[in-house]
Amino acid sequence: IEEDFITWKDRFWPAVCEFFGIESTGEDVSVRQYKLTEHEEVNHDRVYTGEVARLHSLKNQRPPFDAKNPFLAKIKVNRELHKSGDRSCMHIEFDIEGSKMRYETGDHVAVYPQNNEALVNRLGELLGVNLDTVFTLTNTDEESSKKHPFPCPCSYRTALTYYIDIACNPRTHIIKELIDYTKDPKDQEHLKLMSSTSTEGKQLFSKWVTQDNRNIVHILEDLPTCRPALDHLCELLPRLQPRYYSISSSPKVSLL
Repeated sequence: IEEDFITWKDRFWPAVCEFFGIESTGEDVSVRQYKLTEHEEVNHDRVYTGEVARLHSLKNQRPPFDAKNPFLAKIKVNRELHKSGDRSCMHIEFDIEGSKMRYETGDHVAVYPQNNEALVNRLGELLGVNLDTVFTLTNTDEESSKKHPFPCPCSYRTALTYYIDIACNPRTHIIKELIDYTKDPKDQEHLKLMSSTSTEGKQLFSKWVTQDNRNIVHILEDLPTCRPALDHLCELLPRLQPRYYSISSSPKVSLL
Protein backbone atom coordinates (compact mmCIF):
# COMPACT_ATOMS: atom_id res chain seq x y z
CA ILE A 1 0.00 0.00 0.00
CA GLU A 2 2.79 2.43 0.90
CA GLU A 3 4.63 1.72 -2.37
CA ASP A 4 1.43 2.31 -4.35
CA PHE A 5 0.87 5.63 -2.56
CA ILE A 6 4.43 6.83 -3.17
CA THR A 7 4.20 5.90 -6.85
CA TRP A 8 0.87 7.76 -7.11
CA LYS A 9 2.27 10.80 -5.27
CA ASP A 10 5.34 11.01 -7.50
CA ARG A 11 3.07 11.17 -10.54
CA PHE A 12 0.39 13.35 -8.96
CA TRP A 13 2.34 16.54 -8.22
CA PRO A 14 4.00 16.89 -11.64
CA ALA A 15 0.57 16.42 -13.22
CA VAL A 16 -0.94 19.10 -10.95
CA CYS A 17 1.88 21.54 -11.73
CA GLU A 18 1.48 20.94 -15.45
CA PHE A 19 -2.30 21.36 -15.30
CA PHE A 20 -2.13 24.70 -13.47
CA GLY A 21 0.93 25.90 -15.37
CA ILE A 22 3.13 26.30 -12.30
CA GLU A 23 6.75 25.31 -11.77
CA SER A 24 7.66 22.52 -9.39
CA THR A 25 9.99 23.53 -6.54
CA GLY A 26 12.08 20.37 -6.99
CA GLU A 27 13.02 18.03 -4.15
CA ASP A 28 10.63 17.26 -1.29
CA VAL A 29 11.39 19.21 1.87
CA SER A 30 11.15 17.42 5.19
CA VAL A 31 8.92 19.28 7.64
CA ARG A 32 8.97 18.31 11.31
CA GLN A 33 5.55 17.83 12.87
CA TYR A 34 6.71 17.99 16.49
CA LYS A 35 8.95 20.35 18.44
CA LEU A 36 11.46 18.95 20.92
CA THR A 37 11.83 20.18 24.49
CA GLU A 38 14.36 18.53 26.80
CA HIS A 39 13.72 19.13 30.51
CA GLU A 40 16.65 19.91 32.80
CA GLU A 41 14.53 20.25 35.94
CA VAL A 42 12.08 17.40 36.30
CA ASN A 43 9.18 16.69 38.64
CA HIS A 44 9.19 12.90 38.39
CA ASP A 45 5.61 12.72 39.64
CA ARG A 46 4.60 14.33 36.34
CA VAL A 47 6.69 12.07 34.08
CA TYR A 48 5.15 9.13 32.22
CA THR A 49 6.77 5.74 32.74
CA GLY A 50 4.93 3.65 30.14
CA GLU A 51 1.29 4.45 30.86
CA VAL A 52 -1.11 4.22 27.92
CA ALA A 53 -2.89 7.46 28.78
CA ARG A 54 -3.57 8.40 32.42
CA LEU A 55 -0.51 9.31 34.49
CA HIS A 56 0.28 6.77 37.27
CA SER A 57 -2.38 4.36 35.97
CA LEU A 58 0.11 1.48 36.08
CA LYS A 59 0.76 1.98 39.80
CA ASN A 60 -2.73 3.04 40.84
CA GLN A 61 -5.09 0.57 39.19
CA ARG A 62 -8.68 1.71 39.45
CA PRO A 63 -11.80 1.19 37.31
CA PRO A 64 -13.33 1.73 34.86
CA PHE A 65 -10.84 -0.27 32.80
CA ASP A 66 -10.65 0.08 29.04
CA ALA A 67 -8.11 0.31 26.21
CA LYS A 68 -6.65 3.53 27.63
CA ASN A 69 -6.76 2.37 31.24
CA PRO A 70 -5.95 -1.36 31.09
CA PHE A 71 -6.12 -3.67 34.06
CA LEU A 72 -2.75 -5.40 34.45
CA ALA A 73 -3.79 -9.01 35.01
CA LYS A 74 -1.28 -11.54 36.31
CA ILE A 75 -0.91 -14.80 34.39
CA LYS A 76 -1.99 -17.77 36.51
CA VAL A 77 -1.59 -20.56 33.96
CA ASN A 78 0.40 -20.75 30.72
CA ARG A 79 0.66 -24.14 29.06
CA GLU A 80 1.14 -25.51 25.57
CA LEU A 81 -1.77 -27.60 24.28
CA HIS A 82 0.17 -29.21 21.42
CA LYS A 83 2.81 -31.45 22.96
CA SER A 84 4.50 -32.25 19.65
CA GLY A 85 4.73 -30.91 16.11
CA ASP A 86 5.21 -27.41 14.73
CA ARG A 87 1.79 -26.09 15.74
CA SER A 88 1.46 -24.04 18.90
CA CYS A 89 -1.68 -23.29 20.87
CA MET A 90 -1.37 -21.80 24.34
CA HIS A 91 -3.88 -22.15 27.17
CA ILE A 92 -3.56 -19.02 29.30
CA GLU A 93 -5.50 -18.02 32.40
CA PHE A 94 -5.47 -14.52 33.89
CA ASP A 95 -6.19 -13.44 37.44
CA ILE A 96 -8.78 -10.63 37.30
CA GLU A 97 -9.77 -10.84 40.97
CA GLY A 98 -10.50 -7.40 42.37
CA SER A 99 -10.93 -5.79 38.96
CA LYS A 100 -14.75 -5.92 39.00
CA MET A 101 -14.56 -6.60 35.27
CA ARG A 102 -17.14 -8.63 33.39
CA TYR A 103 -16.53 -10.30 30.05
CA GLU A 104 -18.25 -12.46 27.48
CA THR A 105 -16.90 -15.11 25.15
CA GLY A 106 -15.45 -13.32 22.12
CA ASP A 107 -14.30 -10.26 24.05
CA HIS A 108 -10.65 -9.36 23.78
CA VAL A 109 -7.62 -9.45 26.03
CA ALA A 110 -4.68 -7.25 25.03
CA VAL A 111 -0.96 -7.82 25.35
CA TYR A 112 0.94 -4.53 25.67
CA PRO A 113 4.44 -5.27 24.31
CA GLN A 114 7.71 -3.64 25.23
CA ASN A 115 11.00 -3.57 23.37
CA ASN A 116 14.03 -5.58 24.41
CA GLU A 117 16.21 -3.70 26.90
CA ALA A 118 19.42 -4.55 25.03
CA LEU A 119 17.96 -3.18 21.77
CA VAL A 120 16.95 0.05 23.52
CA ASN A 121 20.39 0.48 25.07
CA ARG A 122 22.12 -0.25 21.76
CA LEU A 123 20.12 2.47 19.99
CA GLY A 124 21.08 4.95 22.71
CA GLU A 125 24.75 3.99 22.34
CA LEU A 126 24.72 4.36 18.55
CA LEU A 127 23.23 7.85 18.77
CA GLY A 128 25.24 8.94 21.82
CA VAL A 129 22.14 9.87 23.78
CA ASN A 130 21.53 9.77 27.53
CA LEU A 131 18.39 7.65 27.58
CA ASP A 132 17.36 8.98 31.00
CA THR A 133 16.90 12.50 29.61
CA VAL A 134 13.27 13.58 29.98
CA PHE A 135 11.74 15.23 26.93
CA THR A 136 8.49 16.34 25.33
CA LEU A 137 7.43 16.34 21.69
CA THR A 138 4.75 18.97 21.03
CA ASN A 139 2.74 19.31 17.83
CA THR A 140 3.73 22.44 15.88
CA ASP A 141 0.09 22.75 14.77
CA GLU A 142 -1.51 24.40 17.78
CA GLU A 143 -5.02 23.64 16.48
CA SER A 144 -4.39 19.91 16.21
CA SER A 145 -6.25 17.69 18.68
CA LYS A 146 -3.16 15.45 18.87
CA LYS A 147 -0.72 17.42 21.00
CA HIS A 148 1.87 14.66 21.43
CA PRO A 149 2.74 11.49 19.46
CA PHE A 150 2.72 9.52 22.73
CA PRO A 151 2.37 10.37 26.45
CA CYS A 152 4.77 13.20 27.34
CA PRO A 153 6.92 14.13 29.16
CA CYS A 154 8.84 10.87 29.42
CA SER A 155 12.44 9.71 29.19
CA TYR A 156 13.96 8.52 25.93
CA ARG A 157 14.30 5.11 27.60
CA THR A 158 10.57 4.98 28.31
CA ALA A 159 9.67 6.12 24.80
CA LEU A 160 11.91 3.51 23.17
CA THR A 161 10.75 0.76 25.52
CA TYR A 162 6.99 1.28 25.64
CA TYR A 163 5.87 3.73 22.95
CA ILE A 164 8.02 3.39 19.80
CA ASP A 165 8.33 0.30 17.61
CA ILE A 166 12.11 0.09 17.13
CA ALA A 167 12.01 -3.60 16.18
CA CYS A 168 9.93 -3.17 13.01
CA ASN A 169 11.25 -2.96 9.45
CA PRO A 170 11.33 0.80 8.68
CA ARG A 171 9.19 1.86 5.73
CA THR A 172 10.53 3.69 2.71
CA HIS A 173 9.56 7.17 3.94
CA ILE A 174 11.75 6.60 7.02
CA ILE A 175 14.63 5.39 4.85
CA LYS A 176 14.26 8.60 2.85
CA GLU A 177 14.46 10.76 5.99
CA LEU A 178 17.73 9.06 6.97
CA ILE A 179 19.50 10.43 3.88
CA ASP A 180 19.96 13.92 5.35
CA TYR A 181 21.58 12.41 8.45
CA THR A 182 24.11 10.36 6.44
CA LYS A 183 27.59 11.70 5.63
CA ASP A 184 29.02 8.99 3.36
CA PRO A 185 28.00 9.66 -0.29
CA LYS A 186 27.83 5.93 -1.08
CA ASP A 187 25.51 5.32 1.85
CA GLN A 188 23.39 8.28 0.75
CA GLU A 189 22.99 6.78 -2.72
CA HIS A 190 22.18 3.42 -1.13
CA LEU A 191 19.35 5.00 0.89
CA LYS A 192 18.12 7.12 -2.04
CA LEU A 193 17.81 4.06 -4.24
CA MET A 194 15.92 2.09 -1.59
CA SER A 195 13.48 4.95 -0.98
CA SER A 196 12.78 5.42 -4.70
CA THR A 197 9.91 3.95 -6.71
CA SER A 198 12.21 2.41 -9.32
CA THR A 199 12.13 -1.34 -9.88
CA GLU A 200 15.75 -1.62 -8.74
CA GLY A 201 15.00 0.43 -5.61
CA LYS A 202 11.98 -1.69 -4.68
CA GLN A 203 14.00 -4.88 -5.12
CA LEU A 204 16.84 -3.54 -2.99
CA PHE A 205 14.45 -2.44 -0.24
CA SER A 206 12.70 -5.82 -0.31
CA LYS A 207 16.01 -7.68 0.00
CA TRP A 208 17.97 -5.39 2.35
CA VAL A 209 15.18 -4.38 4.73
CA THR A 210 12.29 -6.84 4.49
CA GLN A 211 13.93 -10.17 3.67
CA ASP A 212 17.00 -9.52 5.84
CA ASN A 213 14.63 -8.29 8.60
CA ARG A 214 16.56 -5.13 9.45
CA ASN A 215 15.23 -2.79 12.12
CA ILE A 216 16.47 0.75 12.75
CA VAL A 217 19.29 -0.48 15.00
CA HIS A 218 20.55 -2.87 12.32
CA ILE A 219 20.47 -0.08 9.74
CA LEU A 220 22.46 2.32 11.92
CA GLU A 221 24.99 -0.41 12.68
CA ASP A 222 25.44 -1.08 8.96
CA LEU A 223 25.64 2.63 8.07
CA PRO A 224 28.09 4.14 10.60
CA THR A 225 27.86 7.66 9.13
CA CYS A 226 24.07 7.71 9.48
CA ARG A 227 23.21 9.25 12.84
CA PRO A 228 19.70 10.74 12.95
CA ALA A 229 18.38 12.83 15.81
CA LEU A 230 16.70 10.51 18.30
CA ASP A 231 13.71 12.80 18.74
CA HIS A 232 13.16 12.69 14.96
CA LEU A 233 13.20 8.89 15.06
CA CYS A 234 10.61 9.04 17.85
CA GLU A 235 8.46 11.09 15.47
CA LEU A 236 9.04 8.89 12.42
CA LEU A 237 8.84 5.35 13.79
CA PRO A 238 5.38 3.84 14.38
CA ARG A 239 3.80 3.43 17.80
CA LEU A 240 3.98 0.10 19.57
CA GLN A 241 0.48 -1.37 19.31
CA PRO A 242 -1.25 -3.77 21.70
CA ARG A 243 -1.87 -7.29 20.40
CA TYR A 244 -5.51 -8.33 20.84
CA TYR A 245 -6.63 -11.93 21.35
CA SER A 246 -10.19 -13.27 21.52
CA ILE A 247 -11.33 -14.82 24.79
CA SER A 248 -12.49 -18.37 24.05
CA SER A 249 -13.72 -19.34 27.53
CA SER A 250 -17.11 -18.58 29.02
CA PRO A 251 -17.35 -16.60 32.28
CA LYS A 252 -20.12 -19.01 33.31
CA VAL A 253 -17.73 -21.97 33.45
CA SER A 254 -15.12 -22.44 36.16
CA LEU A 255 -11.88 -23.87 34.81
CA LEU A 256 -10.37 -26.61 36.94
